[in-house]
Amino acid sequence: MPTLREVAEPLQAIFTVVPKRGEGVCAICHGAPNPRFDVCYSCQEAISQVSRPLELVVPISLSRVDEQLHYVLRSYKNVSSPDVQRKFRVQVAATVGLFLSRHGGCIRTAAGRSWDALTVVPSSSGRAGPHPLIQTLRLIERWDQGVVETMRTGATRIGHNQADDGGFEVIADVGGRSMLLVDDTLTSSARLQSAASALTLAGADVVAGVVVGRVINPDFNQAAKELWERYSRMPFSFDSCCLEYDPMPA
Repeated sequence: MPTLREVAEPLQAIFTVVPKRGEGVCAICHGAPNPRFDVCYSCQEAISQVSRPLELVVPISLSRVDEQLHYVLRSYKNVSSPDVQRKFRVQVAATVGLFLSRHGGCIRTAAGRSWDALTVVPSSSGRAGPHPLIQTLRLIERWDQGVVETMRTGATRIGHNQADDGGFEVIADVGGRSMLLVDDTLTSSARLQSAASALTLAGADVVAGVVVGRVINPDFNQAAKELWERYSRMPFSFDSCCLEYDPMPA
């Protein structure tokens, strides 16, 4: 079997550098806030609608709709060919696994604590069976990260910029457990914040959220355009993460 590095590192060309928090970068999701704001509109909306918002969010890559990473993050769930689907699932698993192996310490330092298990944000569409991301992360062999299913779609509808404590229902005993919450894509933060709040209200300690692709729409406004144009020109490397440093001085 290939190693995480052997699978993930050849994919580096499809990833985009995520900037460190600071001026022009959202203090939560690392997206693009409007000028003179520390937090982007989507995150501000999401955290205002839940009881227990999550402040430490760590994207692995920025992502643009219709580019290759966005395609991979759709296809590992939805492609019809089992062989093609497995190829994409191996890629997603290796991406998360290699990132956490290299930067789990960065997350622990930023959070001031560790976690004892990984869990994922459920599909808000009510997809039957285990979430594909659960199945994907369990492909990693000889990994010290326990992956547990803890939630399903709740009674309250959530959507773009619509977060709610009732968006997901906790179906496992999470009381006293420390969890790292993982999702494949972050667009408006509503799903991630709803899941984090639901887990926290059920007694879990959600240490951080890790997302593979933080979607940026450069056509949305000038701030998003400038952020994308700046960071999409930089070479991506698994050697650094958004909690460490900004690879280009302002």
